Amino acid sequence: MSLGVICIFYSESCINILTTKSNY
Repeated sequence: MSLGVICIFYSESCINILTTKSNY
C-alpha cells in the first residue's frame, strides 16, 4: 500500500505515522 495515498486522506495522521515510524 502506498503511504502517500493514505497521507492525502490523513494529512495530520500522516505526520503522526511518519513520526511514529521514526521513533520505532
